[in-house]
Amino acid sequence: MRRLVWLGLLVILLLSLSACATSWQGEFGEGLSWSLDFWGNLRIEGQGAIPDYSMTDDENPLDDEYNGSRPPWIMAERYISSIEIGEGITEIGDEAFALCMDVKSVSLPDSLTRIGWRSFLYCEKLKNIIFPDSLTEIGWYAFAGCSSLTEVRLPEQLTELGPEAFRLCTKLRQIYLPEGISADSFYGCVNLESIILAEAHTQLCVQDGVLFNHDKTELLRYPPGKKDTVYTVPDGVKIVGYASFSDADSLGKILLPDGVETIDDYAFLNCSALRVLELPASVTEVRDYAFSESGLVEITLPDHLTALGEGLFHECASLEQVQLPVCLEEIPDGLFSNCAVLREVVIPENVEGIGMHSFSYCDELETLHIPAKAWVYEAAIHHCDNLQEITVDEDSPYFYTIDGVLFGDGRPFGASGSTLLAYPAGKRDKTYVIPDGVVRLGQCAFSGTRYLEWVTLPDPVWSLGPSVFYDSRRLTGIIFGTGVTTVPSCFFWKCSRLKEIFVTDQLVTIEDDAFSEADSLRYITYTGTEEQWNAIEICDGNEALSGAEIIFGAN
Repeated sequence: MRRLVWLGLLVILLLSLSACATSWQGEFGEGLSWSLDFWGNLRIEGQGAIPDYSMTDDENPLDDEYNGSRPPWIMAERYISSIEIGEGITEIGDEAFALCMDVKSVSLPDSLTRIGWRSFLYCEKLKNIIFPDSLTEIGWYAFAGCSSLTEVRLPEQLTELGPEAFRLCTKLRQIYLPEGISADSFYGCVNLESIILAEAHTQLCVQDGVLFNHDKTELLRYPPGKKDTVYTVPDGVKIVGYASFSDADSLGKILLPDGVETIDDYAFLNCSALRVLELPASVTEVRDYAFSESGLVEITLPDHLTALGEGLFHECASLEQVQLPVCLEEIPDGLFSNCAVLREVVIPENVEGIGMHSFSYCDELETLHIPAKAWVYEAAIHHCDNLQEITVDEDSPYFYTIDGVLFGDGRPFGASGSTLLAYPAGKRDKTYVIPDGVVRLGQCAFSGTRYLEWVTLPDPVWSLGPSVFYDSRRLTGIIFGTGVTTVPSCFFWKCSRLKEIFVTDQLVTIEDDAFSEADSLRYITYTGTEEQWNAIEICDGNEALSGAEIIFGAN
């Protein structure tokens, strides 16, 4: 028994000594030092500014393999549980503590004036932070992804709050805004319930917990964590602001008053409970992605609208019915992309343009009619699983269909022959021979086809767009004519059943990812010699070619 007591006392002594010991330490910057103790407490001391770092990749901020300029304590990032910035430190540099995912608390000094760009990015366990009165600037994405933060009270002297500074702080429930600071840095804070303004705030006002500009002509932010199912926008509002209702997933009904003129970008983004929305006749502008990823089932747009924003209904997975304005002049890029249950769209006769990806992944769409004035851009129609036929008004000067396949006669595309623009993905034919007179295959022309197995290109076809057969799910073989000198990027990407291709000795280049994920390729029949094949420029992402048997000298 006495032995166990002595062992217990020894363990306690060792732990006490370890707590006083420093596991890591060093100097950095100009006259600064850092130390990390046994318990994970990181302390920064000295006078002046913590330098800027660039430890994350702009496009992949969580890519641990990126080798930028890293702070010295990053070697122990998984052991840091708290951060204490000593008095005398005036700035926290860019990305100084980014990806310290186990940090639970941060202590800031009264001398601090600036927190840099992405300084605490993805500190996922940080629960609270008290900002000193001296702080005047918080940079872009400074606390983005700090998903355990519950409350933010910004200091009165703050003059600059970077965009997205608190983006995706998903547990944040309350924010306090000093004079001159707005709430546009809190997108993705899906549980935000209340916004509190400084008494001296002259630019903004709050009514029923909703943020407006001072004269209440623009609704700026509806807290997405509010649990109300119905909201009536007050009279006098003319602008429903940028992402103002985004992520408000409890709202099933929103009533807009007469007088609303503008629905700004992303205004109703991800309002998943919103089923029907009536737009008043006063609306003159509906901007990009205003209803994207919402729960809308049907909507009627005012007939006097001549333009709509790009991606307006992008990923509206429940959208079944849309009445487009009779005065509409263009179907913008991505208007109905990923509207999986949309069954029918009547394109108004005044439409003069149909943009890229405007009808992509509309799985339930079976037919589509193109009016006479409409100019159809490449990649406008693809991956519509049940689309079996495209028709064109007989008065169209540039476009026509053969057996439900859409063509342009060449003039819009600067070619001396026709361009095949869209083969309906749900068309049930297993083989297809491209008609004589076609010289170009447009971008995504055959992408997403469900039943097509073999395609033959006649010799006049010489120009191929990118991603022509992207994700053609049953394509097993293709015969290229002598006109083909280049297989463009992503041409056969995700053609997982492609087994055989026939190419001529005129082939010069196979671009990046042309055969990416076409791993079933087994045979390449080639009219040239092995020496000629080895001279072809084969770019990155075409490893599938190396697993195929090449038959040389074929006729």
